[in-house]
Amino acid sequence: MALALAPRSPTAVFNYDTRYDEPNVSLSTTSCSADAGNLEGHKTFGSIPNFPHIVGSFVAGGFNSTECGACYNLTYTPMDGGEPTVIPFTVINDDQKGFTSSVQGLKDLTGFDIENFPGDVPIYYEEVPIHFCGF
Repeated sequence: MALALAPRSPTAVFNYDTRYDEPNVSLSTTSCSADAGNLEGHKTFGSIPNFPHIVGSFVAGGFNSTECGACYNLTYTPMDGGEPTVIPFTVINDDQKGFTSSVQGLKDLTGFDIENFPGDVPIYYEEVPIHFCGF
């Protein structure tokens, strides 16, 4: 009898945007600008509890979505089969490509920097309770 494998979380691609490294950028410049839900009272990127682990993502689904401020564990597994890295990220913007983070988030999750980043890398993602992101 074959053993059933646990289902894996969905996959997406991960990339970066240097704008997300700037703590003083206003959330009003994002699609999550309504000052509502988990982001209520947070005016800048740096005011988000787990900054710089913030992302734009397709899960936001558009302007002031209920997914704004959601917390997702992102998992990166190196191509060489090394140990996976899991970090919680807060959704602050819509991005139809996948998950786009700060450069620091890129470094922390994948170990890559701008100079050696190979382009979109595959990750797994799973929504988790907001306390994982410090809310």
